[in-house]
Amino acid sequence: MRQAQTLLLSAIGLMAAGIGPAPVSGQSVSVVGRVDGQVRPVPGAYGGVGLPVPGGSMSNPLSIAPLGLKSSLPDLQKISLAAPTAANALPEGGRDARPPAWTAPALDASLIPALPAPVGALAAPMAAVPSLARPSVAAAPRTAPPAQAAPQAPGQEQGGVARAVAEMKQEVGRILEAAGPMDRQAAEDSHGAADGAFRALTRERVEASGILAEPAEDLAASALPSSQPNLTQQKMIATLYKIASIFSEQYAPVEWKKDRFQLDLKAEFEKVKRVILAEPNIGTRRFQSLLADFVAAMRDYHVSIGFYSTEKAKLPLLVMGAEGKYYIAYINRSLLPKESFPFREGDEIVEFGGRPTADAVAELARARAGNTTETDLRLAEIFLTNRSRSMGNDVPQGPVTLKIKTRSGAVSEAQLTWLYSPERIPVDVPVRDAGLDLPAPGTGRQSGQAWGDEGGGSSPASRLKGIVNRLFTWAAHPLDAVFAQMRKESVDNPFILGAKKSYVPTLGPVVWQAKADNPFHAYIYTDQKGRKVGYVRIPHYGGGDEEAQAFGRLMGKFQRETEGLVIDQVNNPGGSLFYLYALASHLTDKPLASPKHRILIDESDAAWALETLEKLQDPVKGELAMEEMEEDDEWTGVPVDEGFVDLMIKFARFILSELGAGRRLTGPTHLWGVDDIQPAPAKLRFTKPVLLLTNALDFSGGDFFPAILQDNKRVTILGVRTSGAGGAVKPFSVPNQFGVEQVNATWTIAQRVDGKPIENLGVQPDVKYDLTGRDLKTGFAPYRRAIRKAMDKLLPEPPKPPTEAAPAPKP
Repeated sequence: MRQAQTLLLSAIGLMAAGIGPAPVSGQSVSVVGRVDGQVRPVPGAYGGVGLPVPGGSMSNPLSIAPLGLKSSLPDLQKISLAAPTAANALPEGGRDARPPAWTAPALDASLIPALPAPVGALAAPMAAVPSLARPSVAAAPRTAPPAQAAPQAPGQEQGGVARAVAEMKQEVGRILEAAGPMDRQAAEDSHGAADGAFRALTRERVEASGILAEPAEDLAASALPSSQPNLTQQKMIATLYKIASIFSEQYAPVEWKKDRFQLDLKAEFEKVKRVILAEPNIGTRRFQSLLADFVAAMRDYHVSIGFYSTEKAKLPLLVMGAEGKYYIAYINRSLLPKESFPFREGDEIVEFGGRPTADAVAELARARAGNTTETDLRLAEIFLTNRSRSMGNDVPQGPVTLKIKTRSGAVSEAQLTWLYSPERIPVDVPVRDAGLDLPAPGTGRQSGQAWGDEGGGSSPASRLKGIVNRLFTWAAHPLDAVFAQMRKESVDNPFILGAKKSYVPTLGPVVWQAKADNPFHAYIYTDQKGRKVGYVRIPHYGGGDEEAQAFGRLMGKFQRETEGLVIDQVNNPGGSLFYLYALASHLTDKPLASPKHRILIDESDAAWALETLEKLQDPVKGELAMEEMEEDDEWTGVPVDEGFVDLMIKFARFILSELGAGRRLTGPTHLWGVDDIQPAPAKLRFTKPVLLLTNALDFSGGDFFPAILQDNKRVTILGVRTSGAGGAVKPFSVPNQFGVEQVNATWTIAQRVDGKPIENLGVQPDVKYDLTGRDLKTGFAPYRRAIRKAMDKLLPEPPKPPTEAAPAPKP
């Protein structure tokens, strides 16, 4: 910790020297690492841009391992001192002379954005560069000469420098203190702290110089000195502003993201804006990709943007990684018969499209990543062979060559052709304007009315049902519809999110199995000691009353006939909180505490609360609402009774009291007033030991379900950390002319019993198990052994058979 602080405070001193009144000369500091086998500047630290150091020399490279960057950027090796060149040496005359554009050694454009030239009094190149682990948007080069800063008296200027240094020290110290010991953190956690420290040393100085804060008209003039933004650019900026406003006004975890990842909405907005202004001929596809980058900067798996598009492509196989290598996990044999594709599951894909498979996966992970490393990679593996323009991704077509290593060690190539669906929705249609051709402040219109009125009638029940159902059907990964389409196209693929049957192997000899029409894949097996154990797969939390009742019947059977239960919820995209509450109620004989939420509310929520109170507190209208809701399957197994209505009334009053007290982000409360989950009827409960299987592709409800059961000490969890999608979701529609279909944003931030948020942290397993290469080669045999071993520790020892009495001695 102190080593990291010492290094960063030394860097502050270097930067302070660079912003002082004296002319700067000498050497420049660059962060370097290995990229494609060559030593090149690494973005995310100083972006490969030289920081001026006063004359003199430093012979020993500085280690940055204490910052945690080594784990986040594994090839990062050292900070080296490079001699100044004609391209990066400051001109004579020091700070008052206009510096030339700084250039760094050549670097792949996919790894580092272009940087604006320094301006004004702060001539040192301290432009903020997104971290390698964060989505980035290339900034346009600045071509117009910046205005020179007014001269200051030496004493005034020196005092300003001292204050700046003191502020930087204080900010860096705060970040490191909050982060705690770096050697105890996950890679993305330590990287976030280091990223914040470097941004405190760099970006804040840039903002002070006006690069990110200058008026829009000045920015436009500097980016396009010869012309004004055209109508398309103006409309794009207006659309960008609408989307940015959603996160400014409707995004609950924004403060959490600022603390954890140093999120700066304004800076992210300005980066995209600069690119738009720098490209007069920018097209719709380019703009959509920029918007996808902006939304991904929230580092939130609940946040997404979708586009109207029919373009997509896929390969009839799925790749899965383990221990740094990538294997064929699934082959659609109806499209790839053995005669034409003589490979099998477990064979290693060494190269994909002429490059190492690990590189291809890492590129996809970087494109929309920066949240949880394990989850980013698992999603990238899915999208390696499944691409959709609706998510803002580029869609390939034509042939692709795979280099495959079989289990015998033989290496050969196979050429496949992308199954390509072309774009049928026209793009780049000229924009239309009715005279309002400048960006106008305002947010995107939320889909429906306050809290999601579905417009299906005006009766109290229809109104209330629309409010609650619409919210909780969105407590899932926003790409759930995409995963559903994948499942439809490959019904036997056990690796797609939400698949009824997962890749978890059969755990033992099966003595009973649920019928095929049961909504759950379930069976009873005998373990190595002859004990009967139940197994049930929960593919998602998007079921209704029928599924909840079926789950209850299974729990009753398992309670009577088994000693323990394995619940498989790997690759779970989430769903309805009401539904997962209903399932959890069948796993306990005591009330279960549920997470609390801080909710972002506004006047529309107050209007909903008033209407709800009016409906439910009226005896006639309230009884009618209950009767209609009880007949509806959408209530996902939660009984609609007087207790349920009381919770709704309590929640409505809470909304009014919080907004009345001036709080738009409420204090912690139980969502919809559900402060605990009551046990189901005794004959439908399972109260014996439970082992719950999780992985990095468990989202939303897939985070909440294990969090609830772990917090209440009801299960033992085996696997890896869940994704950390820790809130409820609102969809927003954005009036636009660029194919934006919908934006999803998190409007609550949930916290567990210990007060820690689920967002970004997920749920840690009690027994950690990550898949290995041997798992992929042997049908997950080691995974099976780990599950059986963990289950064995939870179960009581079987009774020993009675010993035969010794024969009586003969007389």
